[in-house]
Amino acid sequence: MREDIKTSNNYILFWLSQAVSELGSMMTSYALIIWSYTQTQSVMSVSLLTFFTFLPKALVSIFIGNYIDRHSKKIIIMMTDTVSALCSLTVCFLLYTNTLSIYYIYIINIVLGIMEAIQSPASSVAFGIIVPNDKYEKISGLNSISENLNTVLYPVLASSLIGLFGIESVLLFDIGSFIFAIIIMIFFIKIPEVQAEENEGNMLSGMKEGFSYLKINKGIL
Repeated sequence: MREDIKTSNNYILFWLSQAVSELGSMMTSYALIIWSYTQTQSVMSVSLLTFFTFLPKALVSIFIGNYIDRHSKKIIIMMTDTVSALCSLTVCFLLYTNTLSIYYIYIINIVLGIMEAIQSPASSVAFGIIVPNDKYEKISGLNSISENLNTVLYPVLASSLIGLFGIESVLLFDIGSFIFAIIIMIFFIKIPEVQAEENEGNMLSGMKEGFSYLKINKGIL
């Protein structure tokens, strides 16, 4: 019974930490879009923010699966969260020194896109490892609730904080959400490592296997 409680707390805390961290990231992205438009008055400049986020994310996602399978998911999640928090700190510093420009944000968005491409599959695999088979429906429901709730909350919270305290407050909230998530990860979350099958392939081998599988099972497409 005690072991069941520990297992339950493990994946629920993991879900909560990731949901809070995701909310902070979404609020920061929204705040940077607002800041960029107020500074440039250019829809094209704002559109490039999305481009520089999703292009590296799409490219990295093609190759990253093999790497994630072979390394600690917990460390990957903590490292990507740390880099994302450092990006927010960098924006805070640039704002404080009055040197922030749209080009710096493009670079930061590239880094954030790469981190998201690495963290997202690592989190999905981690959920698959720590969630008991009979709890998949429950965690699926929790993920759906957090995603929809974050989608509703992040523009409201970000706009309110910007209006009351400035964009810096959104960035500080994001950093605070990272601190919350990293504390949960370090002290409360245990992700057992599943030994990946040994093979001599590189990062491209997983992509080749995926295309081969889709070619054979065309009904999936």
